[in-house]
Amino acid sequence: ENNDEIHVLLGHAYQARGDYEAAEQAFRRALQLSPDNYEASQGLGLLLLQQQRVEEAKPYLEKCLRVHPGDILTLKAYVPVLRASGE
Repeated sequence: ENNDEIHVLLGHAYQARGDYEAAEQAFRRALQLSPDNYEASQGLGLLLLQQQRVEEAKPYLEKCLRVHPGDILTLKAYVPVLRASGE
């Protein structure tokens, strides 16, 4: 399927089921189709954080904060990234 929004929805569904590998693939596919997809970047960043993959999550969360600097969910998620980097 070549619809980025469908892949974002699949990513969230897989994540809710605990299938993190399939969720990651779905979010990454959405970003391949639409590199500026905010929800895919946020979803992937949060998923990676959930798996303690802080450094991998950092660019996706930073991308979201550049677009929507006041997004509370992303700001809260970004705290561990700052702690890990010592900022």
